[in-house]
Amino acid sequence: MKENNTITKKELLLQLQKQALKINLEEIKILSSSFNKDQKHIPENYKKKYQDTYLKPFIKRLNKLKNDPNNYTGSINKTKLKNTINNLKKSTIIDKIYFITTVYATFILEEPIHPEGTIFPGKKQVVYKNKKYYCPVKENQIQNPNAICKYCIAKQSL
Repeated sequence: MKENNTITKKELLLQLQKQALKINLEEIKILSSSFNKDQKHIPENYKKKYQDTYLKPFIKRLNKLKNDPNNYTGSINKTKLKNTINNLKKSTIIDKIYFITTVYATFILEEPIHPEGTIFPGKKQVVYKNKKYYCPVKENQIQNPNAICKYCIAKQSL
């Protein structure tokens, strides 16, 4: 008998919510502290915008996931999901938060990892056009082993 190679969005959402609810305020503080340390190379006049662009969307998405009441329809290819999970799975709480929010955005919301309007250096941003998301930096980051861009649904901006 052939194994079903899909999982419903509702099933995945429930699994992600269970994991998200385990993340506490102290772990969010660890994420924020780590992020602030990583900002030391960012020009002072760009730090607030950088925080608004990168850190806040992950925290907002995590909170949205915890309380998401929607009944999403559709199914997800288990092989694609499994590949994403295997590549994203790490042990730190920071990686766990990135993992949960990335899978939620990509597979449930069908949104880019960096939300529409995210501004990158050079004032380029993630845009939604003709029912597709476009990112100006995806091509530059796709080979970066630390970047999560390879899992994002956004296409490279033209």
